[in-house]
Amino acid sequence: MATSYCDHCRRSPLPLPFYHCTVCADYDLCPGCEAYNDTLIDGGQSRPFHDSLHPMLKCRANPRVAKSVFDATHPGPGPAAATPLFKVDAKGGGFSF
Repeated sequence: MATSYCDHCRRSPLPLPFYHCTVCADYDLCPGCEAYNDTLIDGGQSRPFHDSLHPMLKCRANPRVAKSVFDATHPGPGPAAATPLFKVDAKGGGFSF
């Protein structure tokens, strides 16, 4: 099982809400780092430290529980991948079922 810490600032334990990348295998950000990454994307003065094309899922549950649910519904790329339970919009602003 993945550890619960921010992959940018290494803050542990990961506070709620945290942000989970829907593309990377195990990449999470605390609220402060997610907001800072957004300013880098919007400001255009510096490269963001995480890919701006990767939608981030805002998780309001215990990180270990949220990751277990996400991993169970998103087994990874390939023909055996299950259909996701929800769809995340391209800008990471929300999701729908």
